[in-house]
Amino acid sequence: MTKALFLTTLIFAAALLASGCGVEKEKPIISYERNAISVPKLKTVDKKGLYVLFPGNGITPLQAVYLHPGDQYGFQPNDGRVAGFYIQSGTGNFVPLDGVLSSEYVWKYEGDKQP
Repeated sequence: MTKALFLTTLIFAAALLASGCGVEKEKPIISYERNAISVPKLKTVDKKGLYVLFPGNGITPLQAVYLHPGDQYGFQPNDGRVAGFYIQSGTGNFVPLDGVLSSEYVWKYEGDKQP
């Protein structure tokens, strides 16, 4: 019994190591709620890949952009409202958060694939 438990633990540990480190694919990285008191700080990309902005739990993205280490993404004030925002190769880009039914917006990492 002890040997089986040891092997199970070893296999589980190996699976965790094989999954890699850093940003977890398709998990929300940063979110913003419309009624929030403050806007979260921009995140700096440490793993190149496709970063996608979604309304709440929506499946249709508002923006998909391939970012490289050093680029930034998140949310920023823009004309009295908060907008999605990313800096790609030194150029800032705003993404309007116009969803009528959405009160939350999230950036997700979709892996190292082109949009």
